[in-house]
Amino acid sequence: METESELLSRLQSQFGDMDLSHLLDDKKSDGAESEESSLAEPTAEELRAWQEAQYQKGKQTIESKKSEELPPVQRRRRQAQKANSEDDDDWEQIAALPQLSEPSVFFPQSDESGSEILGLHPLLAKLSAADPEVLGTRWKRLYSSEQGDGLSFAMLLSTLKGYGGPTLMLISAKPSAKHMMEKTSKQSTIGFFTTSVWSESNSFFGNKDCFLFKIDEKENDIAIIRPRDKLKNGNFMYCHPSSLNPSNRRMTSSSATDGCVHGIGVGGSTSQPRLHLTETLEDCRAMEYCSSFEAAELLPNGKDSLYFFDADCIEVWGVGGEEWIQQSLQAQQKGRDLTEATLKKVRMVDKKQFIDDLRFMAKPNGLYEHVNHVDERADL
Repeated sequence: METESELLSRLQSQFGDMDLSHLLDDKKSDGAESEESSLAEPTAEELRAWQEAQYQKGKQTIESKKSEELPPVQRRRRQAQKANSEDDDDWEQIAALPQLSEPSVFFPQSDESGSEILGLHPLLAKLSAADPEVLGTRWKRLYSSEQGDGLSFAMLLSTLKGYGGPTLMLISAKPSAKHMMEKTSKQSTIGFFTTSVWSESNSFFGNKDCFLFKIDEKENDIAIIRPRDKLKNGNFMYCHPSSLNPSNRRMTSSSATDGCVHGIGVGGSTSQPRLHLTETLEDCRAMEYCSSFEAAELLPNGKDSLYFFDADCIEVWGVGGEEWIQQSLQAQQKGRDLTEATLKKVRMVDKKQFIDDLRFMAKPNGLYEHVNHVDERADL
């Protein structure tokens, strides 16, 4: 018969760090005891119960670790989803509707005939349904080329960089004049939603909480293009302005930037993003296929312009609710203040160095000493 210590060793090797000693308490009588243990082996039901308990314990440990590693936006999403799942089943949950802080060119208050659109714009309602936890909330307009910000890549980059919350970008695209095989005025609306923070980099970043989309005003419909279930890579977002170049020169040729094109990209590769906004906002591109997102046409009749387009109007919205938006704006402002303080310090150092250089050059043989002084600084 298996001894108590042998049984304990066998169970602990099977169930890991669970404390099973209390299950092996030898209930001895007040009288004389035999040398053999009187403990009965656990039943099949008890073993199944221990195994289930160990499984749940391990699962909770893994989920807790993953939750700690998630960015703040994803943690809040998980917490909100968990809270919703714990609500009483007798209550019917109604999807929240987006609330825009300012008017949008893409969701006008009247239709083509001039009739007022009552309630929520139908296209906006369909777009928010793609991610109701984030898009079915308060929206804050961060950038609008039509509402005073101008159609400027520098302004667009300044709006995105350092903003700490989810954003949604809308682009009015017209076929590129340089690549059109025949003249047409047909425009389309495409866009990108992400919960990741935009930052300057010559490589991709982001996560699967994002999607491309296109709006079909004629059919009053929106097509959502999500990341693939089985990803070969994580090429979600890309933001590589020419200012990242050591030479600080503005180059547009991919061959001049070691294969990494300048601008903002989504999907595809660093040499050819699926959606690519150039720094001139002209000769941008929107392809039908990449390995990161589902295959779908972004531009209607895109082949007629070799998938090139010019950006005619751009809007960027901060989404996720008032709290997220305010915290994201505060994080962005802190980053800007830090950058400004650093630049101010550099300017002061440069000014002091310039005065020192003038003093060197004002002395007899000062030019010769100045050259030596510069060489010494370079060697440091």
